[in-house]
Amino acid sequence: MSEENRRAEPRKEPQSTEIAAPRTQTGASSSKQWIPDVGLDPGSLLYELLQEQAISPEGEVVRGTIVRISEHEIVIDFGYESDGIANPAEFTENGILAVKIGDEVDVLVKNLATQGKLPVLSRVDAILQRAWDDLEKSYREGKSIKGRVVQPIKQGLWVSIGGIPAYLPGSQVDPRPVFNLNSLRNQEIEAKVIDLDRKRATVVLSRKAIIEEENAERRRQRLQQIEEDMIVDGQIKHVTEFGVFVDLGGVDGLLHLADMAWGDLRNPSELFRVGEKVKVKVLRIDRERDLITLGYKQLFPEAAGDPSDDLDIIGISTSEVVRLSAKTAEVLQEMALSYERITKDREEIELLKTETRAMLAQLSAA
Repeated sequence: MSEENRRAEPRKEPQSTEIAAPRTQTGASSSKQWIPDVGLDPGSLLYELLQEQAISPEGEVVRGTIVRISEHEIVIDFGYESDGIANPAEFTENGILAVKIGDEVDVLVKNLATQGKLPVLSRVDAILQRAWDDLEKSYREGKSIKGRVVQPIKQGLWVSIGGIPAYLPGSQVDPRPVFNLNSLRNQEIEAKVIDLDRKRATVVLSRKAIIEEENAERRRQRLQQIEEDMIVDGQIKHVTEFGVFVDLGGVDGLLHLADMAWGDLRNPSELFRVGEKVKVKVLRIDRERDLITLGYKQLFPEAAGDPSDDLDIIGISTSEVVRLSAKTAEVLQEMALSYERITKDREEIELLKTETRAMLAQLSAA
């Protein structure tokens, strides 16, 4: 071939046999294409397809194997063309190194190799990224997460969730007012994510939402157990001018003023006090609206004539009953029910009257 033809013929570059990602210019953030080391022939079609579709692992969490440990660095093989290094301090627990050669660990690729430097990896950043991923998933799906209260801050609490700081407003701590937020310090709590902005590193929580859901489930289960005409135990929760609310064990019922006594009762506070235990009868249940109507006077025997005569039969006036506490009224209830079960013998009736009056006198003196 003549010298002139050789100069005209295009020059052919030798093909490389090394598995290497494309190099980038010095100083710029690396954009190398990452092909996991899975033993593929560089000349194979599959390798070429992977090379075309490969992405950079920077900013991603990858799994690697510890291959060397020194005082200043931990070397990790994460399937890249070169091993990466991480700070040993990120693998310590209580000042003691918690890993060994051969252990598999999850790390985040902070930046890749540039001009002789190994890729920089971080276990702490991997943990934080996974925590953010879990938070976002919980937020999307409306599921609860767990965190630890660090300390009270302005009008709320600072909560740590896998190392991510989150804000729990005071109004979202509990359905009831919590006046001492410091009492929750260092406690593990369950909450819902109600607002999240990953770019601004903002997380807002609600513990109140979790408690309300639990209360709603308890009410639903308790409501299924209660039937009309049942006599149930309860506790006075709230006293108003028109009636009292009774806690029946997870669900509230309303005892209206008209269903408290057969006689004239002007104010429920004359008969009941908050915190007192009481037996009541279930009169009506509206399951669609979760409403329970209760009765108290219905536990007493009702006379055929004037409703107040049911107590006069044993010599007790209605006015006396009205002035009694809820505890006294329950005693009368038992007396009245006992009266229904006894014989009509006059001597036994007189005995019951005497015992009832004696008990009233003791309770009044107390």
